[in-house]
Amino acid sequence: MEYQDYFGFALGGGEIIFGNGAIRYIPEILTKKIKVKKPFIITDPGVVQGGHVEKVVRDLQNAKIPLELFDKVEPEPPIENVLVCVEHASSKECDSIVAIGGGSVIDLAKVTSALLKYRGDIKDYYGQEKVPGETLPIVAVPTTAGTGSEVSAGAILTDSKANTKVGVRSNHLRPKVALLDPLLTLSCPKSVTAAAGFDVLAHAVESYTMNEYTCMPKGTVIFYGTNPLTEPLATAAIPLVAKYLRLAVHQGQNKEAREKMMLASLLAGIAFSNSGVTMTHNISYPVGAKTHASHGVLLSTLLPAVLEFNLPARMERLSAVATLMGEEVHSLSLEGAAQKGIEAIKNLIEDIQLPSKMREIGVNESNIPEMARISMPMLQSMPWNPRSVTLEELIGVYRNAY
Repeated sequence: MEYQDYFGFALGGGEIIFGNGAIRYIPEILTKKIKVKKPFIITDPGVVQGGHVEKVVRDLQNAKIPLELFDKVEPEPPIENVLVCVEHASSKECDSIVAIGGGSVIDLAKVTSALLKYRGDIKDYYGQEKVPGETLPIVAVPTTAGTGSEVSAGAILTDSKANTKVGVRSNHLRPKVALLDPLLTLSCPKSVTAAAGFDVLAHAVESYTMNEYTCMPKGTVIFYGTNPLTEPLATAAIPLVAKYLRLAVHQGQNKEAREKMMLASLLAGIAFSNSGVTMTHNISYPVGAKTHASHGVLLSTLLPAVLEFNLPARMERLSAVATLMGEEVHSLSLEGAAQKGIEAIKNLIEDIQLPSKMREIGVNESNIPEMARISMPMLQSMPWNPRSVTLEELIGVYRNAY
């Protein structure tokens, strides 16, 4: 196999606006920065209940900007939810999208933007770089600190009929503007803060410990492996999570903690959306199909087991993870320091009260061989993990996570 001696890096041709109260700039962003006339606001009932959408609608109306609203995004959005959203907007002549919510809202908005522009069957967009060109411009306004979807090239949907997840990935899906207002996360419930925050850590650690760009096959298109641009971002996110996630979970009104976690989410999002991730994310999908647990919860049950499997190939980097998480490793061997990095992650999971084993979220041990068989084709087609894995080894990883 021929490997690439280059890497790429994409942000979407837009910009990032970060700061407390930044949501008030949406009218100006729409009219002066991206120069659109009629936005389609996409959100979910929980965000509406929090009052954030009402403020945006009021500001747009005061600015005499017409709009359409879809507020029925479902968690882990099924394909049918996307189609309902597209149908709602198809005759409204909207020229842009404002996505206000968590990863589910922003992911649905991305696919909606492609379908509104190019139509066709949603299945035509599955996979990498199937979006023909630029979509309707998206302003992504995250209300959780976790997924990084506001800067990423991907969208994950649920195929309810097949009981599986499907991905649409294209650099054309990266939002035109990522507007991050940490104050929007103050109303985020404790459990959601914990799960979303752990997603941040998983993105950063996986980006940092995955294959280097020189080990990635040519033609990966979107994901290039860890490289000199993604590494500083990932390693900047890890200590922020280590220092501030516990505070954000247990002191929900701590503005400094909320701000630093949103910054960590942004950094990790830019990193992993260019490097890719290890196999933790891929093997989480069958677990999610069995349990319907949230994405961050799935990762909390799986990440330590994957890191333990990858440890022989990533001792130096896991040792660095330990240091980044505030652990003292100078007196330890390299392997001991690497183990300390994994222990620090386990301790964080316990402290923020997330499940640490699959049995806690409803997986039966008898499910493991089937989940491994489902995951293997994905792992074989996605060469990002620093260790290749056989079916028997993957069953072992799942059992370690059980």
